[in-house]
Amino acid sequence: MSKFEEKTSDYAVDYDWNKAVEKINFAFQPIVDLRAKRIFGFEALLRNYQEAGFQSIFQFFDVAFQEKVLYGIDLLLREKLLSLFVQFPDYRKRRLFYNIDNRILEMPNFESGNTVKLLKKYNLPNSTLIFEISERFPFHSYENLSKIIYNYKNQEFKIAIDDFGIGYSSLKLIYSAEPEILKLDRFFVSNIHKDLRKKLFVEQIVHLAHLIGGRVIAEGVETKEELITCMKIGIDLAQGHYIAPPFFIEEYNEILPTIEALFHEINVLYDPFITDNEFLIKEIHIEAIPPIKNTSRKDEVLEHLQNYSKYSLFPVVNEHDEPEGILYEKELKRHFLSTDNFSHHTLKELMKKTYVLDSKIDLFQFLETLSLDEDLQDQNFFEIIITENGVYKGVITAENLLKYVFRKQLLVAKETNPLTQLPGSSAIKRFINTHKNFIDVMSIAYIDIQNFKNFNEAFGFDESDKLISYLGTLLKNTFRDKHVYFLGHIESDDFIVFTKYKSFFHILKSLRKIQKEFDKHIKNSLPKEIIHNGFFTYTNRFGFLQKSELPKLSVGVLYFQNQKELPVDELFLMINDLKYQSKDQTQRSIFYKVY
Repeated sequence: MSKFEEKTSDYAVDYDWNKAVEKINFAFQPIVDLRAKRIFGFEALLRNYQEAGFQSIFQFFDVAFQEKVLYGIDLLLREKLLSLFVQFPDYRKRRLFYNIDNRILEMPNFESGNTVKLLKKYNLPNSTLIFEISERFPFHSYENLSKIIYNYKNQEFKIAIDDFGIGYSSLKLIYSAEPEILKLDRFFVSNIHKDLRKKLFVEQIVHLAHLIGGRVIAEGVETKEELITCMKIGIDLAQGHYIAPPFFIEEYNEILPTIEALFHEINVLYDPFITDNEFLIKEIHIEAIPPIKNTSRKDEVLEHLQNYSKYSLFPVVNEHDEPEGILYEKELKRHFLSTDNFSHHTLKELMKKTYVLDSKIDLFQFLETLSLDEDLQDQNFFEIIITENGVYKGVITAENLLKYVFRKQLLVAKETNPLTQLPGSSAIKRFINTHKNFIDVMSIAYIDIQNFKNFNEAFGFDESDKLISYLGTLLKNTFRDKHVYFLGHIESDDFIVFTKYKSFFHILKSLRKIQKEFDKHIKNSLPKEIIHNGFFTYTNRFGFLQKSELPKLSVGVLYFQNQKELPVDELFLMINDLKYQSKDQTQRSIFYKVY
């Protein structure tokens, strides 16, 4: 009797399932790490189902479910997949994404632990497999979902939510599954470089995933523009035909040069653009404490404690160097003194959970989230594990984190204009010099208030400060994070903004809107008589009464398109020239130059 018959002999079936499984094959689609420039893993995709007598892969599983043989078939498919996976020359460095049909729990012969046995057969760690739970197929109840998650997480498997964003309960699924990975549905990736709403939506998903220690995969990347936009948004991993199409195991050597060429292209095309306003975790001192493997034996743990006796704690990582928690030296020694019992589960029992953050997380975003999390406030956590591209990098202490925050706040206070809370000249110069090799479309807008000194003479410092404060708020509200790389306050009434707009039309539209809002504010804040006359009077430095036009905004724009890099050496002179030419404008409300 075959293995399959052992699993399904109690059920009458209409198909010859053994032959069907024999005919079905697996293709592999690469999933690449966009920052580390490496193949992270492969998604397993079923092929040849037509030859097995089915019109679609969905029909294959539906019929198996109806005939109550779904679990037996699934196990056979898993074994077939693993036998192919180990044929990759570098399989130990890769992960394998496998879609699970949540209906297997409803099969009468379902039992836990069979996948672990299969992995042991092929000498693979449990962390090799990442199970994908799809939003396309509704769960009959969240009790079933919890069972699946508990079953696999208890066996130290990773969970990914597939097709994220197309279901009706995405956030609830994140809450229940606590997934390590979110896979964005193709819908959100398609033409994302042209769709601002998609960008904003995806940015929030990425931010949410990173704050819970997860990573995001962009599915169905088909163009260079989609890939570059995904990278800018902060997406960690990607798959799609632009990267590599699905292939059979024997075609692997033909696919590799294509992927390596892609990594080279990414290096040439894209240099990550980090704004001067971001305070990243990686800027804090990170202590690279040697971690303990979760598969370590007792003698290995004791040797580790002896070799690194200066440390009072040790992170625990799996076979792929992904962190799982922290072990404290005192707890380990107390355990060894009290008992000789030690097993794989001992480390898990002694291990304490802590926050795991990627080094690219903005520190203040994290602290804001922390302040809103009542459960975390009740915990006394003193260490945070830091990862880079999902891999353990080191540990930071709460003490170092607070010192860093204090230093940054001092720097910000020193360089920030007190009226607008915007960075000043030093930060602007540092920003420009830091991004010499930036390659992309960018606009630089210079904005100042004409007749401001006359206004100050006529109405006094208090009213002048209010006008400056109003303009700063107006600029911040217009150029929010989705539009701006950097917004600075140069002098008393001069501002500069580096924008992300791809369309020159959109930057001009936003700047004209600012001019109109400013004019409206002037009309509402000055006496009606002055507005009616169109001028105000003030006493000049010689003591004579003088007329002045009302304050208005002069705006100049440098628009860089298809630049190989910013002309940094000339940029300060170009900005200075822009300032004076924008003030001399008589024909156009906005002066601009396109490069």
